[in-house]
Amino acid sequence: MTLFSMRLIMTNSVWSIAAVSSLVILMFLSRTGCAQVYLSCYGDQSTQQNQQSIIKQRFSSFQGKLNLGLSPGTYWIKAENSGEPAVLEINSARITVTKAFINQQSVSRTIDQGFHSYPVGSQQTLYIKVICQKEAFIPIQVYPQTRYLSHLRDQHLIFGLYYGFAIMVMIFNLFYFFTFGDKTFLLYTLTLITITMSFFYSDGLFYKFGNIPWLVRDGDMIFHFGLIVIGSAFTATFLEYHLHLPKMKYALAVFIGFTAVGYGIYLVNDNPHWFIMADTIVVSTLVVFWVSAVWLSKRSSFARFFVVAYGFLLFMTIDFYVAPAWGLPNIGINTNLVKIGGVCEMLVLSYAVMFRMKALRRENDKLKSAIFDYTSEISQLEEQFIKLKQGKENTISQAKLNLREIEIISLISQAKTNQEIADELFISVNTVKYHIKHLYKKLEISSRQEARIKATEIQAKVPR
Repeated sequence: MTLFSMRLIMTNSVWSIAAVSSLVILMFLSRTGCAQVYLSCYGDQSTQQNQQSIIKQRFSSFQGKLNLGLSPGTYWIKAENSGEPAVLEINSARITVTKAFINQQSVSRTIDQGFHSYPVGSQQTLYIKVICQKEAFIPIQVYPQTRYLSHLRDQHLIFGLYYGFAIMVMIFNLFYFFTFGDKTFLLYTLTLITITMSFFYSDGLFYKFGNIPWLVRDGDMIFHFGLIVIGSAFTATFLEYHLHLPKMKYALAVFIGFTAVGYGIYLVNDNPHWFIMADTIVVSTLVVFWVSAVWLSKRSSFARFFVVAYGFLLFMTIDFYVAPAWGLPNIGINTNLVKIGGVCEMLVLSYAVMFRMKALRRENDKLKSAIFDYTSEISQLEEQFIKLKQGKENTISQAKLNLREIEIISLISQAKTNQEIADELFISVNTVKYHIKHLYKKLEISSRQEARIKATEIQAKVPR
């Protein structure tokens, strides 16, 4: 076992232990609290309602999330608490503007964190004005006030586990890139950066750390576009599109172009429909990556790794990003569950990238060995050719080829197939194979490549 192999096994073991631990803890910490809070909503299409007039409006009840898809605008959430004091949290980084009222008085947010959250006391009714600038999707989680700080601590632990693991994987891949010079490691590192930054945005951490307005509002657009560009380069390299699907580069260029147009129009006219269309194209491109990997899985072990790594994460991405944007039913995947998919993807695909490099190194070693053997064969044949010129005994002069055999080996030297030789000499393919078998035996060779070299030498003997 080589030092490289030992290092690879040790690295994979460390990653496996870290990943499994992260998955277990993430699943444990993904549990949510509950409280006796009744939720209802009102769509304020005229945007004329205020804290005084809103209490007279008729609200429609919902549970957990308001999912109206392509209907952005102003919505009022009514939270009636019949139990212990609670905290209502809106789990969407795309919702950046909210105002809350109790008894027509403004209510401040609980803690300055990424998501908007407001306290609601026992037997109180909280009204929250929510402005949906993109899709009309408002996921809400209610926690008992007594355990809200505990929830925040759990959330910070999840952040630390996931982002720490992601950074570790990036560092390892950069190390392998600088050590072995394989650009696949670099492209995967850049792809991981765009995925991780997308999660960073979805966790509301750009608001918590810095609160740069344009980044808080449209950071997801920046990282999603980066993902389709860099992800295309990585997937094309990893799955070897240039060998198996050479025309795929044109399809990827079209996807990237349409995405750029969609995001560009959104930035110009602020129409969220263009944003959602572009976001959908991004996810559709990821689906194309996965489908192409499924198609290639019969011929490439690399593709099988890709199918496994991205299958789970892709399903969660569709449920988390696409379904809410279009108002489609979804199972309510949250950022913590998407991170579990991300950890699985990093574990499997990081190993796959190293596995690919090892396979390519083995192929390279075989190629070097074949070149060495071929060079040795040529040297031996050249030695026989020199003996022929000097009139000494050699395998060529001793071969005693008949005219038909000379014709066949001449055609072999022209790289013709058995069928082409048969057609030219008006004989059957089986007859050609019979002559070739005797040719190989007489010339002490075992391949058509050697036969071509012999033919070049024998032609010197044929009368002109």
